[in-house]
Amino acid sequence: MIISLKTDDGLLLEVRGKERGRVRLKLRGDYNRAKFIVYCLEFISANPEYQQFYVEGDNFSRDQLINALKTEFKTNDSALLEDVLQVAEKVLVRLQEHEEMEEQTDVASLIPISSEALRTVLLGRFGVGKSTLIKACTNFSENIDFPVTDTARTTTYTTEYVFKDPFTVSKFAFAVAFKPESELKLKLEEASTRALRKAVQLALKPNEVIDSTIEEEVLKAFVTDPERLFKNEYIFGKYYGKNHPKRYDDTKKEQIVWWEHLYNQIDQLMRLMFIEEGISLESEENWSRIEGIEEKLLELSKRSETQSASKLQNIIDNLMNTIRQRAELLCSELEADDLGKAFRNSTGSITGFFTREYDESNVERVITLFTSTQAKHFSRLLTPIVDHIRIEVPYNERFPEELRKQQIIITDTVGIEHAKTTDTRSIEGSTKYFFEQYNCITVVDDASKSMDSTTTNILRSLFGSAAKGKIFLTYTFYDKFDKKDFEDEADKDFELLGLQDAALRKIADELSYDNTNWMIEDLKERTIFLKDLVPGTRQIESIIKYFQKMVAHKAEMNDFKQIQPLNKNKPILGYNYKKLALVFAQTQQEFLEQQRQIYFQEYLHWKTAEALTWRLYSGSTYFIGSYKTLRPVDDFCDLLLHKLHHFLSNPAEENFVHKNDRIENLSEKVKDWLKELVGDSVKKMSNKEFVGRYHEFWRIAYNEHGFGSDLRRRKIIMEVFNKVLPPLQMDASNNADIWIDALENMIEEAIEKMGGVKQTLELKRKYDQNPLYRIKRSIEREIYESNDILSADKPSTDEWTVKNCKGEWSEIRFGTLAEHPQFFDFVEEGAAKLEASSGYSRVIMVFANPLKVERKYNIQKLGKVTVIIVNENEIDNFSILKYVL
Repeated sequence: MIISLKTDDGLLLEVRGKERGRVRLKLRGDYNRAKFIVYCLEFISANPEYQQFYVEGDNFSRDQLINALKTEFKTNDSALLEDVLQVAEKVLVRLQEHEEMEEQTDVASLIPISSEALRTVLLGRFGVGKSTLIKACTNFSENIDFPVTDTARTTTYTTEYVFKDPFTVSKFAFAVAFKPESELKLKLEEASTRALRKAVQLALKPNEVIDSTIEEEVLKAFVTDPERLFKNEYIFGKYYGKNHPKRYDDTKKEQIVWWEHLYNQIDQLMRLMFIEEGISLESEENWSRIEGIEEKLLELSKRSETQSASKLQNIIDNLMNTIRQRAELLCSELEADDLGKAFRNSTGSITGFFTREYDESNVERVITLFTSTQAKHFSRLLTPIVDHIRIEVPYNERFPEELRKQQIIITDTVGIEHAKTTDTRSIEGSTKYFFEQYNCITVVDDASKSMDSTTTNILRSLFGSAAKGKIFLTYTFYDKFDKKDFEDEADKDFELLGLQDAALRKIADELSYDNTNWMIEDLKERTIFLKDLVPGTRQIESIIKYFQKMVAHKAEMNDFKQIQPLNKNKPILGYNYKKLALVFAQTQQEFLEQQRQIYFQEYLHWKTAEALTWRLYSGSTYFIGSYKTLRPVDDFCDLLLHKLHHFLSNPAEENFVHKNDRIENLSEKVKDWLKELVGDSVKKMSNKEFVGRYHEFWRIAYNEHGFGSDLRRRKIIMEVFNKVLPPLQMDASNNADIWIDALENMIEEAIEKMGGVKQTLELKRKYDQNPLYRIKRSIEREIYESNDILSADKPSTDEWTVKNCKGEWSEIRFGTLAEHPQFFDFVEEGAAKLEASSGYSRVIMVFANPLKVERKYNIQKLGKVTVIIVNENEIDNFSILKYVL
């Protein structure tokens, strides 16, 4: 573990694990207490035998650790040591959760696919018919409940369908990966908090319950996910209210008892919260202040030191244990019948399941467990915990042989939420879609509601992030679309194409996109009207046409990419990268203004902002509420990619030609290809910057409580946005420079991947001519990526060499970090050590703005103020944590 203590904003402990794990905790008390906690954590890190001290029932290990700490630090302060163990337990548990995420089942490795396979992804709002389209492609009979089809949201995870010829293959493979337990715990905490909130509301206003009972209302809140993605009744069994006839069915007795026990736990927690806060349930005065009291009570569950928080955690742990037990039971049954193999992580929890032995005769037995939404299977389903599926499926046997020989993979995605009037027009989860891996992108639209706001938002997003030549449009529910003035299907097709044309031109005008006429006309050739897909009378001629067009289009897409540079010493596309600063600045200003409008000028309920911080903490990029959808990361990507579109559409030089020189609109297609490659890179960096880098900060924002917590939470949200996207500065480096450099690198790497050479940049020349310049840029980047300038770790060896600067560096800017209260103490200590060292050359390093801090000395008097000690062979790749002081 790498452990550091920051004092920029209170006392913030940061611990980094071996891999991706990082935990940040705000510490109470003074600085000396916080430093003692750091020393103890370092001791625990260095002695792995003590790291399981928190395991329930293992008091011996806990007592051993306390005695070891007393001996190591010569203290008998038991209260302080208990505080240390509480912090250590939180850190180790959260780090373990992060490490478990690395142990998830890799479905891609279990069912590999050829690099030559045709891959398409389906995008569309939920209920539009994506799963219906896939089912029509398969050989499964109508009475098999797979793929699940419904007008409600049925697809709650990504599924990859790998089509196989049923005449040559009799057994098919199926692989499923479950969500990490850390993510499931967050889902369970969210469900428990919804139920708890409802219990508090009804405790204060019991007269609001008219046609049901308090138990029914509380448990209804528990099972109702606003996003309709985590439907926990599938696992725990259906809840039946007091008046439901099945409430008294002997076969449901165990299920009824389970739900009653859960309600009793929530009710007891609610009553404990009232007691802890000293609020009387009998006082009518409290009834008029329901929202204030509700917020006050729920804050108790966020304070780790309260009994309420401990009891809530017990509820979540019990629910998680139930899920583990169900997964173990159901998967073990399949293993016992030799129908597959469950995968388990190092703690014994099941992370996924795999079989090569399913066919149409046992598809319901094997697959339904992980995919069904039917009530008859409730309590015997693992659907809500599924993260990803890859499954081989048989082609519909009516497909022609030349198609059945093709390996085609269709990826079905979670349906896009219906657009709301106050939306920012990006689409939720868009940063998770990486389009370069697909040959085709299929937008599925409902013919009877053609080109509604959700579909146009999807197309709008694709305009900026995908190669438009890949887009297909398919219309489902074609047979239900009818008007009195339609004489025949030709009239219907003409109407739909007219609506499509108008929508696309409107998008192009709004975004000020030029040269889109070719794309709009071209897309008409890739528009498919899916006819006669009604179950029972299903015809597949339109589906076959869709597949044939995709196969032909893949060949065309591969053909236009056969370009070569006219001048082999130049890149195929050359850009004036100085303009990227303007692209970033415009995006930064528009995004921050857009978000300020949302959080400080529009009416935003406190629960909505709270829920967003929870989603961001759990790794998502958005929150879907009843009246408002917040998707800040998607909003930023959408803005940046549309700005980049204009930049990438206007290169300073084009240096390529096609081998046969017969490709229409070649220039536009090549630039679209580049935009898609860059778009995927932008999405990855945006997820890392907004979500990954500030993971623990989002939890801190969620945990805000007390008077004014809503305003503080919204300020934290905007503060993080400003940290991720600071304004450009002329006299100092900050994260804006990191973004601009990264965008430049993304474009250069994409051009190289397309078959060209990288542009000869002034920066690259500086790198080649002066290795010290590379060190300087690396230090600046590392500081602003990690914010860990004060975190020190000893080098693993003393065999370091120090380069002589010879006055070539202008300045390394540390910004406000130089004004940190501990900064000069670290510099003095480091300078003293270096003065006493031998074998080092003279090195000069200039700190930015140190003289603005009033101190008794001038930094010039410190002598060898060398803080960078770097091996010659690590000049391009080092972590500042290993070399600072």
